[in-house]
Amino acid sequence: MHLEHTPFHVLLALESAILNNAQGLPLSIAKNDNWLGLSFLTGAYVVLAPLEEVSEIMPVPLMTSVPGVKPWLRGMVTCHGALFPVTDLNGFLNNKISQVTHYSRILVVNFHDDYAGFLVDRVLGLQRIAKQETQKTLSQEIVNLAPFLIGGYTNKHIELPIISCRAIMQHPRFRDVSLNENNNIGVKD
Repeated sequence: MHLEHTPFHVLLALESAILNNAQGLPLSIAKNDNWLGLSFLTGAYVVLAPLEEVSEIMPVPLMTSVPGVKPWLRGMVTCHGALFPVTDLNGFLNNKISQVTHYSRILVVNFHDDYAGFLVDRVLGLQRIAKQETQKTLSQEIVNLAPFLIGGYTNKHIELPIISCRAIMQHPRFRDVSLNENNNIGVKD
């Protein structure tokens, strides 16, 4: 038996051939000029949100309801040890509460260690769009989305708004969840 033909020697020869013919990695990494977003359906709108804002997409779990709040605050959930509210995005934007189906999902957003969940009717998928194809304005103004719009995407067939979930979380109306219009409870006139 020849020593050159043992499996070990064959592997050594293969390693040597690979290392002799291998090329190094490129010195510079090509710049990625794509915008990454998540497309989803909320009410009658197909909307995009920056992928960097969504930390998780989860199925709709059982929610603990919160008494005395506006109907669009659907309840509280826990995920990975964090307790946070779930906002019905269509209810918040359009005053039309969504029907929860097996397609419904919650987009979990973490902004400065403040978590919020947004109930959407359906997640459509990841969108990779060339940055030069995104724009700052849309041809049609969508009044309900206007305070949260950060841009749009248009191709030959559709125009999609890009909204910021973080902008929604910072909006005063998002923090005003009480059904009571008089926030000065117990104060006499």
